[in-house]
Parts: sequence; C-alpha cells; structure tokens
Amino acid sequence: MLASTAADYGKLAKTGRVLRDSLKNAESIKITGPGRTDMTIGVTGKRWYLSDGVVDEEDIRNDDLNDQLPAGTVYTAPMEDSADGGVTFNAGTPLMGRKVTGLQLTFKHGKIVNFKGNASTVALKKNWEEGTGDKSNIAYFGIGFNPKAETGYTVNNVAYGAVSLGFGGNEFFGGNNKSGFFHLDTITGATVKADGRTILRGGKLVTD
Repeated sequence: MLASTAADYGKLAKTGRVLRDSLKNAESIKITGPGRTDMTIGVTGKRWYLSDGVVDEEDIRNDDLNDQLPAGTVYTAPMEDSADGGVTFNAGTPLMGRKVTGLQLTFKHGKIVNFKGNASTVALKKNWEEGTGDKSNIAYFGIGFNPKAETGYTVNNVAYGAVSLGFGGNEFFGGNNKSGFFHLDTITGATVKADGRTILRGGKLVTD
C-alpha cells in the first residue's frame, strides 16, 4: 500500500492519459486471458475516468474532481446489457477476512448466468444471492497502470496491467445499475483489445 502510494505521479498521469485516449472512442472491448477468460463488453459513448492521483486544471475543466490514493487506473461503466462470455479471476481479492480466488462468471446480455467458485467464494456467492438492486449486471471495467502496486491485496485495480471487472450497482460512477450489491475482482496476464486494437497484451500495456 505504501509503495503504490509513493509512485511518481507525473509518470502516472502521462501513462494514464495515453491509456485513456486509446480507449475513449472505443465501442467494444475484448478480454482474453488465463482460465479460459474470453468475453466482450460494449462501451459505446461511455465516459472514461482517470485516476492518476492528481486533480489538475484539465480535470477541473472536465468536472472530474474525484481521485484516490493509491492511484493508477482508467475505468468506465460499460453498457449494462453488453457483456457476453466467461471470465476467471486469478488475482486474489480480500473479502471478509479471506482471499477470494478462482471465481468464474459467465455473462449473457450483460447479466451473470453462471456463478462458479470454490470454498473461498462461498461467502461472496451468499452475499450476491441475498443482494438487491441490479446485482447481476456488468458494472465496471478498468485497467491498472501503477507499477508500484501489486495484486493480492486491496489495490488490485490499480496494479500495472491488471484488468478489473465489477458487477452490481454503479450509479456512483456514471452507470445506471441500481445499488444493493457490488463486487470488483481482477485478472492478471490478460489481453485487451478495443475495436480490434491491442491495448494490453499478456498483462503489459502496448502504449508504454
């Protein structure tokens, strides 16, 4: 946590803006990776948010006044009915004192149609089943670019080359899914293409 917060914010901002600009006009995102991860999501017309740890004049002009530390992610709220395919999360995400590993989801028309896991996902599945709102809808897509962050803790979504997906409510960052449940999980070693252009290959940004 300390290392990822002590990143070079000038470099983070430069990397983040290049990454955001490579995504901002995209219509479709294709994600492939470990564990048979192969899915597409639609992002036509969606706003891309940049967390680079600095609120500067450009952010003020764009009314983008929120950020976080540690920083280092570009993210959006995908089209709610657009996710299709399967994903296996392999980064390890802390939840209620346990690390969730091996979560596998299948999406169809933006909604979860199959939820698989192991002993570490039992509590998550129970929370999801008991959740309210648009708990099964795709809610978040993001790519991390902080070279000081590591996956396996609470900074997965900012770690360099990590791809994060969330499902559930997303009104707090521009989406239309009603709140009542939200979970964010992460893939390492993935490849991401935007309208056929490779953005991330095997967990490495091609914009570097």
